[in-house]
Amino acid sequence: MRFFGFNKRIGVVGMYRSGKTVFMTSLINHLERHDPDRFPLGKKRIRLGNFNPLPVEDGFRAFDYESHRHSLVSLQRWPTKTRMARQFRFNLTRSDWRYTLMDLTLTDLPGERLADIRIAKNSYESWSDEICGLFSTEPEYLAHAQGYIKTLAKAANQDSNPDQDEILHAYRLALARACLSYLPVITPSSFLLGPQGDYCGQRDEKGMAQTRYVGVDKDNQFAPLSKEVRKKHPGLAGLFKRRYEHYRRSVVAPTAHWLAQCNELVVLLDITTILAGGLGMYHGALALIEDLITYVDPGRGVLGQFASGLLKPLSAGHLTLPGITRIAFVASKADKVHASDRQKLLSLLRAMVQSRMNDLSEEYKLRVEYFACAAVKSTVSLNNGKLEGQPVELLQANSQKRPPVVRFTPSKVPGSWPENWGSHEYRFPDILPQMPARKDLAPPHLGLNLVADFLLSSDHLTE
Repeated sequence: MRFFGFNKRIGVVGMYRSGKTVFMTSLINHLERHDPDRFPLGKKRIRLGNFNPLPVEDGFRAFDYESHRHSLVSLQRWPTKTRMARQFRFNLTRSDWRYTLMDLTLTDLPGERLADIRIAKNSYESWSDEICGLFSTEPEYLAHAQGYIKTLAKAANQDSNPDQDEILHAYRLALARACLSYLPVITPSSFLLGPQGDYCGQRDEKGMAQTRYVGVDKDNQFAPLSKEVRKKHPGLAGLFKRRYEHYRRSVVAPTAHWLAQCNELVVLLDITTILAGGLGMYHGALALIEDLITYVDPGRGVLGQFASGLLKPLSAGHLTLPGITRIAFVASKADKVHASDRQKLLSLLRAMVQSRMNDLSEEYKLRVEYFACAAVKSTVSLNNGKLEGQPVELLQANSQKRPPVVRFTPSKVPGSWPENWGSHEYRFPDILPQMPARKDLAPPHLGLNLVADFLLSSDHLTE
């Protein structure tokens, strides 16, 4: 009989295409059908049992685990991406905790929403200054934002009211160009992922600029305005500010509430995609990580100014904030590189974030660990530096037939981050999932059990 309850809320976040849905699906599968030989946990031979799904909490949609697992097992395809915040809640027992029942909650947030952290922590004026500064000073963004900068300069120098549609279109065009160049700071995120989950499937800048919205809907769009434009045209600035606040309350506040419930975070970073995207994607990833760390205020149990200014009124002062006590940084999709290079993925991950996290760990007793992981291992490393697998690029359009297993050579992972590099200098093809023929087996993996061991442990309960 289990006399004690142990509650844990784990948030899974990451940049776009970092593999959050696959990570959660594989993790749940291994917890549900735990095999200590294929998924060893702890120093002892720990066994998990009594897996029991529970209803999700109010305000969340359920994570469609069965559908995602069906895609992997029966269709041999990757699950569809997350378009809305999803939650999976369940009970679980461990053989080394004889009297404790775990109540675990996993929550998945679309990667596009990470860019809205800048909106969560800023007023409209300071957000405008940040984005205008990014467009004006960062070379990767400056190359795509020249038209928008000129549009703002024109507005600042005219006495008549500027055309808001012209400003909004110029901003959408700048975001489209940045997106197509793999730059991750795309805010408001509704440009890529609408408030109701409608995703931007277009890949041409003109089409994106004409059909996507920067705001809650077509009639409530906003864009960053420079200090000069805000001073010269306070009416336009006030209009955009009201729309900004509307977006902040309706789209960004749920993200804040979600983060407020988490005890632990899993931050997935696909290092191979960052390498393939070039220096601009690297800088963008760094900015998003810094925004996330500042926003969740780990180790202190508060969410900073945004939490006190927005969450408390929304909850009538009753919202309790447990605070982040552990963060697992995960270099995902580690099977896209040769086995001899996987330790380098871990080194690159540490180089990106460890110095910042060390300061927090010492000051606030935050536990941080770093992992290289493949939630579904889909390649075989050969002795000659090649990988064996089924590249997605060989899959024919509208065909259900899987491409042949081929041997290919991915790029070598550098031992440290280069000083400068362009997009496509590194190449790591996407691979179709490889699943066991036995459909009752959980997927093969690389290091997923190490991440789970860190997340599920509790110092005062572990024997």
